[in-house]
Amino acid sequence: GVNAFTYTCNEVKKYFEVSIFISCFDPSLFCLQIPTDSGFATKVYLADANGKIRYSYVATTIADGGCVSSTDNVWTIVVTDGSQGNNIDCSYEFTLLFSSIDTYLITAQSMAKFYSAYNAYNFTVVAPSGGLLVDFSCKDTHEPLHFYTGLGNGADEQMYYYGNSQCDERLSIFAWDTAITINTPYSGDIMMTYWATGPYLSIGSVSYDVLLLGSGKSSNIIQHGKQDKFMKLTPVISEDLKFQIDGFAEMDQTLSNSLSFSTQCTENHCVGTTVPITDKDINLSLGGDILTVNYNTKVGDDQWRDDDLFFIRISSTPYDATVLY
Repeated sequence: GVNAFTYTCNEVKKYFEVSIFISCFDPSLFCLQIPTDSGFATKVYLADANGKIRYSYVATTIADGGCVSSTDNVWTIVVTDGSQGNNIDCSYEFTLLFSSIDTYLITAQSMAKFYSAYNAYNFTVVAPSGGLLVDFSCKDTHEPLHFYTGLGNGADEQMYYYGNSQCDERLSIFAWDTAITINTPYSGDIMMTYWATGPYLSIGSVSYDVLLLGSGKSSNIIQHGKQDKFMKLTPVISEDLKFQIDGFAEMDQTLSNSLSFSTQCTENHCVGTTVPITDKDINLSLGGDILTVNYNTKVGDDQWRDDDLFFIRISSTPYDATVLY
């Protein structure tokens, strides 16, 4: 058996190659969002202790919040036809989570969706293929939002803390991740708009802060493949900017993953530059009118997790006479 994890399609198929079932002990909550034509809808079912309650994946995907609870704190995933997962089509990616803490599960798609959060609560945004953008509009919030990769009760359930941020009015996050859990404050109202972006994003510079998150600790599917992974901020007006970049980046020392920031200038007030991140602590002031963040990864398809984790705040203001580097 296993404790809480954030699973991808290929991970579950790999387990079924060894056994016709996966047992999960301790977590009481099971969460899933998948396309119904993925093969899981008809070939797999979910049972609690002793098979007392069975949920097909079709039923689970339309359940409120995408989650169901077990009073016995035991879940078993069973493949029904003895195929050991061969009939499961992983071109329809999904995210499966077990957790011992409650959450409300929402799935990001290519079209924008909205969600309103009130009074301290966990909600988990899932992008099964990795990469998501969340824009927050906040009113009367006096406490910060807290961000985690994965879902569960701490590192024992592979839920790791990114960091926190105030949301006075507006805040955006872009994450190279599969599942992000956000804890909202007790006070104020929060409206959230969310999209699935894939590995790259290009947006206009904004007057509020952007948080850049990335991790392989709960799931590193976004790091697989040879697709470029980048975030590009471009100004909405023709004006040189100062980008202030602060945070931390912990990179897995066993891999060759890397993170870098580069700026371009179309005016004469600054000189573009590229800065690779080599230290854990980040504090940069870069001049330019375009900022690009590149995340280069070299992860094998059979490696499901690694120790990359970064949480970086980016703000932009009009360029002045400040010396930039």
